[in-house]
Amino acid sequence: MSTVPITSKQRFHAFREAAHNARKRNHALRSAHEAEHRGRSSQLRFVWPWLRPHRRTLLLILGLGVSSIAIDMLWPLASRYLVDRVILNSSLALSFKLRRLALISAAIATLFLINAGLDLLRSFRAQLLSSRVSSALRARLFRRILRPLPRFS
Repeated sequence: MSTVPITSKQRFHAFREAAHNARKRNHALRSAHEAEHRGRSSQLRFVWPWLRPHRRTLLLILGLGVSSIAIDMLWPLASRYLVDRVILNSSLALSFKLRRLALISAAIATLFLINAGLDLLRSFRAQLLSSRVSSALRARLFRRILRPLPRFS
């Protein structure tokens, strides 16, 4: 059972002990994080020779993913413009509002279709890359298994 520090000296020692324990916990967490990071980099070093021949495809997949994210970031901007500058603007005529609403709605639908196409292409290319790499790994495994042993040849 711990006692509550009463004097200022006891409070100071309790504070120092708590700070010391917090530093120990932070150091342990930091060490675990660094070990995990080292593990990921060693995994990347292990996998990179297999992915290196496909680096253009990897860059294409990365570019398609970034493009898809950029288009996803345009949705709120288009919606904000539509609400703030068109629908809530009382100085615009109704016919102008309807035309602008139709135009922006068509632009949003076009963005949606482009984004869906980019996502489809990205997932297709990623699956194709995955099957090619796994096929190369299987071929290497079979060559290694079927290789004659040196003492029997």
